[in-house]
Amino acid sequence: YKYTRYTTIGAFYRWMVDELKIIMNPMDKIPKVKPPEKYPKRIMTMGETEKVLGYFCDDPSNTKDFTRRVYLEVLYSGSFRPGEALAMNIDDFDPFSETLRVRAETCKTRTSRISPIGKKACELLATYLDEVRPAIIKEQEDRNRRAKQGQKYKNDARKVRPIADEALFLNCYAGRL
Repeated sequence: YKYTRYTTIGAFYRWMVDELKIIMNPMDKIPKVKPPEKYPKRIMTMGETEKVLGYFCDDPSNTKDFTRRVYLEVLYSGSFRPGEALAMNIDDFDPFSETLRVRAETCKTRTSRISPIGKKACELLATYLDEVRPAIIKEQEDRNRRAKQGQKYKNDARKVRPIADEALFLNCYAGRL
């Protein structure tokens, strides 16, 4: 807060000097106050991280939990920002080199990069792509077919939803997570 005030008043006095309203900037005599760098107060331990990841099951038959588990594992393993991971497409994953590509248009720094991911994340992601993702798409296609016929599917509204074919992570309606 103090730093913001200092820079605002300093900018005002610099403008005054530029406009020749005053001869010297009085803020030049005051030492600059820099805001303290904000570091996390505490970083999760390995045990705490494993506990968080353990909340979600490794069973592919539970599509919601398994998708969440894979997403968190990929975030943690590859040090991705959440927005970067959510914007990934299927072709960004290379199972042979165990890497994920972050495209420039989805990255904060606007530079693409390839990041390695751990073996566990790679195994879970491969299982997700082989078993879980097709099951999510099949279930949504069934919902869409029923919606077109005017039937209600469980508690879903009667509307046809588009399927995100290229997205790596899907929500329960087969849209981009």
